[in-house]
Amino acid sequence: MLQDLLNQEALSAGIWYVAIDFQLYTFFVTMLCFTSRIENRNLDLKLINSILITGFTAASLFIFNKYNYWDETAFYFFGSYGLGILVYWISSRPNYFFWLMLLSLLVIGALLVDFRSRIAVASMVMLMLGLARPFEALVNWLTPNFMIYLGRTSYSIFLIHFPLCLVINAVFFRFLPHQPSINLFGMILALCVSIAGGHLLFKWVENRPLTNKTCLCLPLGFITSGLLIMLISHKG
Repeated sequence: MLQDLLNQEALSAGIWYVAIDFQLYTFFVTMLCFTSRIENRNLDLKLINSILITGFTAASLFIFNKYNYWDETAFYFFGSYGLGILVYWISSRPNYFFWLMLLSLLVIGALLVDFRSRIAVASMVMLMLGLARPFEALVNWLTPNFMIYLGRTSYSIFLIHFPLCLVINAVFFRFLPHQPSINLFGMILALCVSIAGGHLLFKWVENRPLTNKTCLCLPLGFITSGLLIMLISHKG
């Protein structure tokens, strides 16, 4: 979770993303725990969690996300993360479109201060999801079963596709002639292998029920692996 902050190279793009995702999730859950305790003690502060999330989202959009210095931390990405949280929360509130308009104005203001394509994309996704839920567009949309399954396994595919693509690329570069048609076949093969690898990872790891032994061994395995990598890198 802190590999970049500790100046440790990520093993792959997928692992780098997971580290950032863990930071975002931990930060979000910590805020929820903190605000829930405050709300339980003082019923007049029911909206403090929404206020805090909105505040950190705005801070990320207007400050942290503007500077690459922060891109190793959750603060850099919390703008996009917070937009997703907020648009989900407001979807069940009265005057939904009013709150959606305020969120849109927040993003527009951030883009006027400093236009960033990544924030523009996040805002478009926010609007699509925000408008889809009240009209039940996603519920009524008939999606093929294989697309639904790809959606379920997409995270596993994302995590494993990078090393698999590197292997396919190395094999084609080393043993096959460099021709456009062969390279195109290699790209298609890499896509298929990535989906197959993601399916296996989903089946054997992500979709398996967590036992007490797994809950204990998995974090210990991550910590041990991280320590070994640190030792090897320092010796190298």
